[in-house]
This record gives sequence, structure tokens and C-alpha cells, in this order.
Amino acid sequence: MTATGDPTDPLWFRHVLGHVPTGVVIITAMSEDGPVGMSVGSFTSVSLDPPMVAFLPDRKSSTFARIRDAGRFCVNVLSADQAELCRQFAASGVDRYAGVSWRPSEVSGAPQLSDAGAWIDCDLAAVHDAGDHHIVVGEVRGLGVLGRRDPLLFLQGGYGRFSSLSLSAKSDAGMAVLMRHVEVVRPLMEKLAADLDMEAVAVARLETEMLIVASARTAEVQGVSTRVGQRIPMAPPLGAVLVAWADERVQERWLEAIPAGGRREDYVAVLERVRARGWSIGVMSERQAEFFEAVHQLSLQSPTEQQRERVAEASARVRLEDSEPSDLESLDNSVVRIVAAPVFERDGTFAFGVGLLRPRRMSRTEIEGAIARIVDTAAGMTAALAEMPDQLGIPVNRGADTLPASVAVGPSR
Repeated sequence: MTATGDPTDPLWFRHVLGHVPTGVVIITAMSEDGPVGMSVGSFTSVSLDPPMVAFLPDRKSSTFARIRDAGRFCVNVLSADQAELCRQFAASGVDRYAGVSWRPSEVSGAPQLSDAGAWIDCDLAAVHDAGDHHIVVGEVRGLGVLGRRDPLLFLQGGYGRFSSLSLSAKSDAGMAVLMRHVEVVRPLMEKLAADLDMEAVAVARLETEMLIVASARTAEVQGVSTRVGQRIPMAPPLGAVLVAWADERVQERWLEAIPAGGRREDYVAVLERVRARGWSIGVMSERQAEFFEAVHQLSLQSPTEQQRERVAEASARVRLEDSEPSDLESLDNSVVRIVAAPVFERDGTFAFGVGLLRPRRMSRTEIEGAIARIVDTAAGMTAALAEMPDQLGIPVNRGADTLPASVAVGPSR
């Protein structure tokens, strides 16, 4: 049954429009009297050429009047854990910057809030009247991403987060076959994630990196930003499941990156153990936590040299004892970082790895159950690929190492 009402009734209008989720941002500026800022739930992109955005403040807003006088502003895109900050910048009669960490933006000079997901610096280009609100258009002068974080959303009077249940990397010529294969096995990934309440990922091998090309997770797996497009250095012992079935050249390159002090024969044994088992496992340690935090802070689109150096330094500290234990008895009540297995093409060559992510403490029985499920799922994916016709006219066997390191990826839109 469809409910209808009078569009001129403000309460009914708000009720219906409340079914449209909106992103939440804080607009900041540096006025003559100091920093000002306001929470806004009506922000949108407007144009690519030239790059322009817009937001809609109330015409009665004294804060916007000061932003307008400043002539430039910064859009701070809020993360899912910043609902309280949003409330603070929406309150009246308070110091909105009390206890808030920020720094002046290099472009506009407006406050750039710490821990925001992204920032967009603008010159104020135009202000149009629209009923009881303004439409404020800004011409973008600078922008960036500060970290991989789920965005804060506003819906039906409450705050929440967006967490895609199923994402894929963008397909281009270098990844066409891989992405077609991922789409074929996606239902198996989604079932695995739903059954075990974990995140399932498909991971491809680049020259010296691992690339997460797809992700599936349940709505209950919260607090984890999208991993799709994330590149992780394939530094031993990481990436063993991607290397164990590769040709000798790829294995040798992996072995050449053994951390200082590591013994080659121990890492060769790791590859042999992973091949014999048919699966791989990683246990969270302080060194691995440090490494993955560095990876988490690595920008997807434009990583800085400092970010790359931090990842490289952290990866060099990861040790063999953090991964691929020789027996499961020692893992009882351990925090498992990943359980992974290989997926093969119909000609038997390695296609990609499928893994379960969600660091948590698990009993030996739970670990054995997760291993059984990942192995069974990988076998199902291999069978699905074997039955898939080659409709693209591209050879199914991509060889040992054909995904270019320069391939561009990101969440599908």
C-alpha cells in the first residue's frame, strides 16, 4: 500500500525525503574572526569540467554568512565514526572547534579536520536562492583522500555508515579475463561471507604486489573500509598462496625479498607446505598489525613517498613465525588474520586467491572449520571457471605474471 500526502506539509515532506540517504560533510572556512564551520547533509558534485561541487545551507544561517564573506571553503567528508563531531558542528551557541584537531588547508587556508575521510578545497563561485535555502556552488581548487574509511550517512533522522556488500575493481583490458572470472564466482564469495560472517576477498598477483580485486561481506561486518583496489607488497612470508603455484621465476623473485636474517630454506619450505596443504593461514602479531595499519593508510589513488616508505619498513619487520605455522595445535585461541586458498583456470594454472578476512580470536575447531570452508569454496570456484566458455576471445591462461603493475583499479560505480 502506497502512502501519500500533501507536498506542502513540511512534516510529510521531511518524512518522505527522509528515505533518501545523504552523505554528511562539514563545511569550514577561515573568517576574519577565526575558524567557522557547519554540518551539511546536502552536498553533491556538480561538474567535472570545470570541477565544481555544491551544498545547500539554510538562508538564515549566520555561519554560512561568514563562510560567504570568506570567499573560499573546505568540504570535510565525514567518516562513519564521526557522528558526534557532526552533531557538534550542528549545535548552536557552542564552540564548535572545542577539542577538535585540525590544520589549515594549504589551498584555501580553511580548517582541514583530522580523521575526515576526504577534503575538497573550493573557491565560492556562485550562490543561488532556492526557497528557504541557498544553492552554493564551489569551484574545486584542491582535494584529497585522508584514509580508507566508511562514510557517515544520514537517513530517517539517524546516522549510520555505508558498507558495500559486494565490490569489484574496475575492469580494463589488462584485467578483463580476471574480472569476468570474479563475476562468475561472486555468488560463492557472497555465500562464504554470509555463512561465516567474515569478509571474503579475491586477490590477484601483480609483479611484486597483491591486489584485492573483489570483496563480499555481510552487513554485520562493520567498521571495515572497502579493501577493493588495495595493493599490498608481496613481501615474504605474505602472499605465499599467490606464489606457491607460480613458475620458478615468480617464486625466485619472492624469495629474493626475504627479510634480513631470514633463511631461504625456511621460506622454500613454506611454499612447499602451502602447496601440500592446499591452503594458507596468517596469524595476527604485533608486527603484522603494524604492517597492515601502514597499508591501511596508503592512499589508493596517489600514495605519498612517506606512506610507501612506512609500508616498506613495516613489511621488512614481518617474520616467518607470523605466518604458515607447521601445525594447527599451536594456533588454538589465536587471532587469525587470513585463511586463503588458490583458484585455478580450467587448464590448471593459478587464477587468483580467495581469502577470508576479519582478524578475530578463534579456537582450533573454528580455524579448522574456516579452512575447510575456504578450500571447499576455492574448489567450487575452480569448477565454475572450468565450465565457463571463453566468450571474450582472450586466452584463458594468462601465464604466471601478466597483470601489469600500472593497472588502475577502484570500486565499481
